[in-house]
Amino acid sequence: MTSSGKVFWWKVQTVFAAMVTFAPVVLAVLAARGVDVNLSSGRWMRLFLMIELLHLAEFPSARKTMQVYAKKTGGPWGQREILLTALRTFTIGYPSWIPYRKGVYDPPV
Repeated sequence: MTSSGKVFWWKVQTVFAAMVTFAPVVLAVLAARGVDVNLSSGRWMRLFLMIELLHLAEFPSARKTMQVYAKKTGGPWGQREILLTALRTFTIGYPSWIPYRKGVYDPPV
């Protein structure tokens, strides 16, 4: 697979992961408004909490991966980058950092 094909595939996974992450919130709002979505609003929010706990478990690996990537590319690594890594990890999950570990975004040598 070409580099652009790999990048496209990771972007598709990013969109899908974001949809899976935030779908319980949308369904909780619908349930709170009286729409029949099979579960109560509280149960949808508990599902969202479980997804976020999974993202929390990913964060140490994500932080280390992004720190190594910054060092490899000569980019900055400070509070801003740590915050962005946390935001990406908690909103998207693994597609926000695994491609960097696999070298998908590495600059050409």
